[in-house]
Amino acid sequence: MEELEKELLTQEEADKKFAAWLEEKDAKIQAKKEGLTKVKRMLRAKRLADEKAVSDKRISQTLLLQKQKLLLRDAALKKQAPEANKGSV
Repeated sequence: MEELEKELLTQEEADKKFAAWLEEKDAKIQAKKEGLTKVKRMLRAKRLADEKAVSDKRISQTLLLQKQKLLLRDAALKKQAPEANKGSV
């Protein structure tokens, strides 16, 4: 009987232990939430970086095509210019 009395907790001690356990549990839950939030932010940043890379590639391709069109137009104009001068001489 003496052993049982040593292990018995008073209501106050039980409440303290429960409060400590509850705080520890809440801290673990909060840490998990913060970890998930951090992962979400990292995934969003990666997704945005990937989208920017695709966008930059499209822009550079568009600029390259425009440059090629201008070069072809300039070449065509240069080719026409000597022919126009021959006809007026």
